[in-house]
Amino acid sequence: MITDEISYYFQLQNWLHGNTQSTIVDAVSGTTHSLIEGHYPPGTSFILSILYWIHSPLIYFSGLMYLLVSIFLLYKCLRKLKLPIISLSAIYLFLPLLFITRTTMSEMPSLLLVSIGTYLYLVNNAKYYFWLAFIAGLSVAFRETNILLLAPLAFFISKNYVLSAIAFLAGLSFRFIGYYILTNSPLLIKEGYPFGIEFLPDTFIVYAIVLLILLPLSPLWFTKVPRLHLLPFTIGLLSFLGLHLVYGYMASVYSGYTSGVILNGRFWIPALPIFVVALGYFVSSKSILKESWIAVPVVAIIVLTNLSVHHRSSQKQSDYIQFSKILKSTSKDQLTFIDLNSRTPIFRYIYPFATDRTWSDINFVNDSQHISQAFEKYGTFQVAILSSESTIAQSNRNTQFNSILIQLKEKHCVANINELCLNGNYCLNIYEVKQQ
Repeated sequence: MITDEISYYFQLQNWLHGNTQSTIVDAVSGTTHSLIEGHYPPGTSFILSILYWIHSPLIYFSGLMYLLVSIFLLYKCLRKLKLPIISLSAIYLFLPLLFITRTTMSEMPSLLLVSIGTYLYLVNNAKYYFWLAFIAGLSVAFRETNILLLAPLAFFISKNYVLSAIAFLAGLSFRFIGYYILTNSPLLIKEGYPFGIEFLPDTFIVYAIVLLILLPLSPLWFTKVPRLHLLPFTIGLLSFLGLHLVYGYMASVYSGYTSGVILNGRFWIPALPIFVVALGYFVSSKSILKESWIAVPVVAIIVLTNLSVHHRSSQKQSDYIQFSKILKSTSKDQLTFIDLNSRTPIFRYIYPFATDRTWSDINFVNDSQHISQAFEKYGTFQVAILSSESTIAQSNRNTQFNSILIQLKEKHCVANINELCLNGNYCLNIYEVKQQ
């Protein structure tokens, strides 16, 4: 799971149980610890809480649900404008979307909201301008940058700016109300990465790749957009791009360009509806692109892209699946987790997802006194030791690792029941510990 998804999961639990803070109780000491939450805008987790209440696995289909409804609305837009339906391929060819659709990230409901807004704008019925302004305000409860895309559309076709402003504020109120319920702070603004002109050299390269390769030569598409739509589309997209160019989140620096372009490119998912319409106008002006046979290579590329994404995703999650299976098979009794790698917070979050157990079944320890308390409290239990070594052999030579084993063996019978190297970065050893 992406770290943001874990925050959304905690938030949906708080929506369901009326909490303002997620906490866990340490199994040994009995002390209560607060889990650090991202406090992301409340809209995404609110929708997830409804799906979770209906049937918990539905939250993992939410991205697909948003995508399907968005495609239907964009299809309706293209039919109304009499534009080639093949321009919907802009969605299927956009790699970041193929990854993020499989998640509970906020970009997916944002895609749906901008699709609704684009549909209302293109229908251009006088009675819809109120609802378009309302959607623009509501979108901020999911992701703040959505307003840059929707506000130009909403106020460009407004027939009554006062009424549109009232509708916008009514939609915006959901963010304040949601934050008040979840955090008791309606005006909360989540702290994140900074903004600065110094980030331009890195972000410019990433977004050039996104707009010229992942959305092939997309700036050219707008050369064929009618003047009526060009102004609000351009204002929204340029302000959207300008903000992200000075945003300090640079996934390419942390994860390399392959993953970085996907992670940074996901920010453009809400803007896809505008690109789809622009591509429709561009394709309709090119006679060769209007031929039916052109769909064959496009469909082939879509199929190959989806297969490659599925293959890459399956490879990436293999370590997590192994980790989950080992914990499920071994942690039937009390599990004490000893972290030699300062990764305890990460595994503290993963544990309930990996095992379908509760945090009260596991004890995370970091110091010798706490370790001794755990040893004295349980007659038979398991100990999982995580170390930052690339192989089991290196892990077994770790000085701190060996000192813990010696301490265990002085008072208990110790047997290694499982060992696993995860992603070549750290090793997990699980031991059965019994009284002598």
